Amino acid sequence: MTRRLRRRPKLDSSQLVDTSGVQRTDRRIAPFRSVREGGGAWSTEQLDHDRPALFLFLSGNCDGCVPFANALRSPRSSGLVLEETVIVAIAPGDSGGIELVVDSAAEVPVLLGPEPWAAFHVHGAPFFALFDPVTHTLLTEGVAWEVAQVRRHCLAAYKGEDLSVPRLDAHD
Repeated sequence: MTRRLRRRPKLDSSQLVDTSGVQRTDRRIAPFRSVREGGGAWSTEQLDHDRPALFLFLSGNCDGCVPFANALRSPRSSGLVLEETVIVAIAPGDSGGIELVVDSAAEVPVLLGPEPWAAFHVHGAPFFALFDPVTHTLLTEGVAWEVAQVRRHCLAAYKGEDLSVPRLDAHD
């Protein structure tokens, strides 16, 4: 069964986004801690050092996030991952995001704090980041258009190719 979003919330305001930043060249991600859905602490120190981690940044107000929530039911057979550890990050206060993934992600940590979003400089969903927990480096990242596209990016990163599109980050 494919999950569908219920009703999109009314857009009451818009926000200007500063895109005048400098191109991100540092691929190191500082260790961070966050809070898991259902309570409890989580940190990058808990990651399996034998395999990369695929972070999915999802939201309940994002139609493009639905296929990823569905893929979380069986990440390997859906083609989302080979051996990677999957971690889902939901923006703080996004109850729709929690509702979207909570039934699907039984075996996947769902992080609710702002820490993963800040650590990876992610500003919106759907987004993905492939992370090496040994070197704390970003292997590849991008907007998550579809499950197969995320898989292609990860496979390319393993071959030493980077399909990431350079992006600008606002000055901190």
